[in-house]
Amino acid sequence: MVDQHKNDTEQKTKEKSWRTISTDKYIIAGIITALIFGLGLTLGLILEDARYGLVQQVNQDQEVRYQSLQLQYLFLTTFHNENSCPILAATLQETITDLSNSLNDVISYEEKKTGNDAKKITVERRYLLDNLRYWLLAKESKQKCNMDIVPVIYFYRQECESCSGQGTILTYYKNLLEDKLLVFPVNLDLVEREPMAKIIQSQYNVTQFPTLIIDNTKYEGVVDKDQMKEIICSSLREAPQCQN
Repeated sequence: MVDQHKNDTEQKTKEKSWRTISTDKYIIAGIITALIFGLGLTLGLILEDARYGLVQQVNQDQEVRYQSLQLQYLFLTTFHNENSCPILAATLQETITDLSNSLNDVISYEEKKTGNDAKKITVERRYLLDNLRYWLLAKESKQKCNMDIVPVIYFYRQECESCSGQGTILTYYKNLLEDKLLVFPVNLDLVEREPMAKIIQSQYNVTQFPTLIIDNTKYEGVVDKDQMKEIICSSLREAPQCQN
């Protein structure tokens, strides 16, 4: 009887000890989980700050380049110095290419995110505004300097199923004609958030998607590859690519 009592006591002691160890394990596991979560959250915040620091830097760079182009254009119109037109043309095309590459990458990255829609929309608005600014400057520069270029505004929306096909055709001719074709995409999903989107939509009475404005002529619906070549090449004076 004494031995049985002793065994029961030892068993209870073991169970108590085991429960204590198990509780300690849960506490330790909880602490480790909290540390990992906290580290992940902190790292996420650091990466987000770094990402939007990059976006801000891209925007500042574009602002300076645009101001430089504006000043170049003002110089041309003030002093009627057509000798500077080739410089303006080269700078304009280089800047637009850089705009397309840098901010398209930013927006592509942003579209993969699920959070912080406000910052994403700010980036998209800025990209739309930059495209419209450069489009206006390209139009004026073509008129003033008789540049052999074709500026195109490409109106689209995310829900437009045929817009991706139109984008593919534009990309093909952009790669073919390089700096002679300047494409400015305008996302009209932003029409309720960016006044300039509404203004440019109203200016050209855009009601269908996709819609293209090529040298002030509006084309509604998808412009196929052959028609696109005919439209663009008819606006260029020298384009060996159009002979193929």
